[in-house]
Amino acid sequence: MTGYITGVFIPRRLDKYLRDSTSLSLVEIRAACLSGRVSLVTTGRPLANRAAEDALVFDDDVVVLDGRAIGPRSEHCYLVLNKPRCVTSTASDPGGRADLGPWLRQMPKGVFPVGRLDRDTSGALLFTNDGDFSNAILQPDHHTKKLYWLWLDDDLIDDDPRLQALVGGVTLDDGGDTLRAVSVSVHHRALGYTELHVTLDAGKNRQIRKMCNGVGLRLLQLHRKAIGTLHIDDLPVGEWRVLVSSEVEQLWSSCGGRERIRNTKIAALARLARAAVESGKAHCRLENWLLGNR
Repeated sequence: MTGYITGVFIPRRLDKYLRDSTSLSLVEIRAACLSGRVSLVTTGRPLANRAAEDALVFDDDVVVLDGRAIGPRSEHCYLVLNKPRCVTSTASDPGGRADLGPWLRQMPKGVFPVGRLDRDTSGALLFTNDGDFSNAILQPDHHTKKLYWLWLDDDLIDDDPRLQALVGGVTLDDGGDTLRAVSVSVHHRALGYTELHVTLDAGKNRQIRKMCNGVGLRLLQLHRKAIGTLHIDDLPVGEWRVLVSSEVEQLWSSCGGRERIRNTKIAALARLARAAVESGKAHCRLENWLLGNR
């Protein structure tokens, strides 16, 4: 159920609670909070000043939207799309280019993409209405591995120093972070081109394209074959499917498991409680919850 991790309800911001419990977008949720359509009830009494989108929702609270109580979502959806090239990883593209809209209209209402692939990259893109699952997959320090297939306009050998540089680390000209792959291997080679398999455990914007450009590799096509343990080799480009329960559990394991997410969220709440004390506005209810759940 929404908000429950390893059997414990973790307090969360009102906007995140509504995002996980309804089909509203974050923009729609913000508008609903600002217009007074959302209220938060504790021990039978509405707290008007707690209806802001950043208010914390606890297990015994009642969230009311347009006069109707919104309970935790009892079931979640998990899907994967083999995204085609030349599709923007957003629900709508302001420039009128192809986007995820046609697929989202086919999928269960309320799901959203887990991260994104750049427009010119094809491959595995997850969708869900489970915010905790999405957060687990996307957290950089969880190091969820992702496997990519690259088609290069180059003749390469296994010990080409440019391939070694992808693993050793590529520092870009702009002086930003050093980018590196977990592993690189030659998948196939022929006259005039080489196919690589590259594994990342971080997902920085256009990371592989920047790394290839940094070491002088001419990248023609890029395709994400797998996220964690989930491979999409048998899923045609442009098709999507629902994940079975075993695939969902394996993905949870690949990013550290539910217990890790629980501990991460509790640590964040502890920082929030400390900041409230330092500001002179202690959050007693949160402090009491933390005392019983560490």
